Amino acid sequence: MQRRILDLALASHPLPLTFEALAAASPVDPADLAGAIVLASAVRDLALAGLLESDGLHVLPTRAALYQRRLDE
Repeated sequence: MQRRILDLALASHPLPLTFEALAAASPVDPADLAGAIVLASAVRDLALAGLLESDGLHVLPTRAALYQRRLDE
């Protein structure tokens, strides 16, 4: 789930990605409590790892995530 979220955020950069867009692209059902928890936990863990920035409504990849993508290419 984290990889998918990070890939989506990187693909949408420089535009912020909304949680609604994340939910729509998610393999879990965000309308279900368990699905919403999985989605929120994945975003939280990526933010704690320094790979995503979130204001609670949107997510953006951090400079570190963007730099890692350039290295991978």
